[in-house]
Amino acid sequence: MKRFLIVVLFSLLWVFVQAQDLEYAKSIVDRLCAEDMHGRGYLNAGDKNAAYLIENEFKSFKLLPYNIIEGTIGSQKGKKIRNYVQEFSMKVNTFPTEVRLIVDGIELKAGTDFILKPSSGPIADKELDLYFLTKKNIKDEAAYDDFSFEDYTAVCVVVDQAEFAKEKDNEYLKLVMENDMRADAVMLLASGSLMWGVSQTFDKFPTYIVQKEKLPKKAALIEVLHETKYYYSYKSQNVIGKIEGKTHQDKYIVIGAHYDHLGKLGNQVYYPGANDNASGVAMMLDIAKHYSDVFSQPEYTMIFVGFGAEEAGFLGSKYFVENPPVPLKDIRLMINFDMMSTGEGGLMVVNAEKNSGDFSKINQINSRKQYLETLMSRPEAAISDHHFFHKAGVPALYFYLMGAKEKDYFYHNPGDVPSNVSMTGYVAAFKLITEFIDAL
Repeated sequence: MKRFLIVVLFSLLWVFVQAQDLEYAKSIVDRLCAEDMHGRGYLNAGDKNAAYLIENEFKSFKLLPYNIIEGTIGSQKGKKIRNYVQEFSMKVNTFPTEVRLIVDGIELKAGTDFILKPSSGPIADKELDLYFLTKKNIKDEAAYDDFSFEDYTAVCVVVDQAEFAKEKDNEYLKLVMENDMRADAVMLLASGSLMWGVSQTFDKFPTYIVQKEKLPKKAALIEVLHETKYYYSYKSQNVIGKIEGKTHQDKYIVIGAHYDHLGKLGNQVYYPGANDNASGVAMMLDIAKHYSDVFSQPEYTMIFVGFGAEEAGFLGSKYFVENPPVPLKDIRLMINFDMMSTGEGGLMVVNAEKNSGDFSKINQINSRKQYLETLMSRPEAAISDHHFFHKAGVPALYFYLMGAKEKDYFYHNPGDVPSNVSMTGYVAAFKLITEFIDAL
């Protein structure tokens, strides 16, 4: 009877611990998606707020710092400071004020009804006539010359992308997209959820991307307004912490996840980024928390990194690889988490072919323990922060959980909120990956 009670109590304790882990992950996702994070972009110091949260978590787990620096200002001047931040500079285009688009008196909602191409330039408060591009305008050089010769001052040229889907290689269509005709604006009509992004470049004109069904039939006039602020040298950062290994102190496992997202489109709409990638940060921090326990000290020294500016082109991870805190040759493996909040469709491992031995070990553990019903692999793809590690010759794997095929997870859309993700496969993925790390 006593043995039975011990088994029951142990089982209940295990369930409680796992529930705690999931609640911790959910709390991180909620905090990173809060309005005061401003979409973890480059307005209102959104990226810095997120980096500060990660740094504080590292400190609470007593992770070792990235390096020790000497303070230069105020009460810290001359003192040794534990530094967790690796700064880098970047170019980025932002939209800090009101973003307005009114079509024939009907105001469209930024982020859902329309977006601005991330490289868009500013436009003053004005009205523009709509001109709908036709295939006749771009059928040949003579037709395009006739079209582009007209005066497009106070005009927005509209391109229905579905209508021109088969014309994507048309050189004259490309010129229209580049605004060769010098219209005040360009509008692209699209279907489905609108996916926004981040741009390091800027154009001299705005491009509006509008859901086709939101544009009134026979629309003739739009009223527009927005400003831009382009940063030639914006200071962003990676956040780095370390746990020393028991056996291989000079060999490293790097665990990374990008904390940045798309920020704000104007001063009212922000992109929470729950799945992409608050969930990956939660997994990275959860694993840091796990190995910071004295009873779970890893064999290899572990370096945990919250990467900045992934959405702008993997800039933070590129900078890390070019300015590594440890020799790249001594990194046993880099593990990247990006979109870890679903799981209905299983777990995907990217770059498995180049790291077949490691993937085989993951597969064996999962087959034995049945953590996840579906474990899949795909070859290298330059789609997240593992890429520059792999390119530099560092073994690198990228993990992401797959959702239900029929569900819209609002990728790069304001709808990517904590309430829209299930965390179904999170705990199973955590168990599988930590057991894999222990087996290295």
